Parts: sequence; C-alpha cells; structure tokens
Amino acid sequence: AVQFIIIGPDVSVAEGQTATLSCTYSADFSNVFIYWYGQYPGEPPLYTRRHDYDGETFSAEFAKQRFSTTLDTNTKRSSVTVLSVALSDTATYYCAITRTTVAP
Repeated sequence: AVQFIIIGPDVSVAEGQTATLSCTYSADFSNVFIYWYGQYPGEPPLYTRRHDYDGETFSAEFAKQRFSTTLDTNTKRSSVTVLSVALSDTATYYCAITRTTVAP
C-alpha cells in the first residue's frame, strides 16, 4: 500500500536559489521507500525521485542534475532539494511511502 502525505506550507524562492521541501510519515515499518512526485500545472503527477531506507536513490532523467533527497527513518522525515530553481519547477510536490518498490 502507498501512503500519501500532505506537504505544507508553500515554499517560494527566487529563480536560481535552492528550495527544500519536506514531508513526514507515520508508517511503522522500517524498510521504507519514499517516492517524490511533481504535479505541474495541467499535468498528472510526474515521478521525480525515489529514496530507499538503505540510502539508495533513483532519479528521473530530468531531475538527475538538480534534485536530491534525504530520508531519516528515525524521525520519519524525507526532503527533496532543488538546486538553481527555475520557473519551470513550479509545481505541487508530493511524497509517497511504500514498504516495497513500485513502478513509478
């Protein structure tokens, strides 16, 4: 099962700056896989990045250079950082958690 977490508050940064968004989860299993998605205006959610409990990360091609993630299973918190923010990064970002890998 996938658990969706509401992210807030809104984050606004100037173009060229760095943005960091975070989410927390309440699931009680330790082997977690966090998926980050961006939903751009008028589009369905787009897979951006995955961060596994063992530290392994996977990224969509467009996100490889500027997007990075963290995952702390002790505090049950994950974050995504976007470097050199561009206007085209404007989106609603979501994280989802699952205990097994799923197709993005």
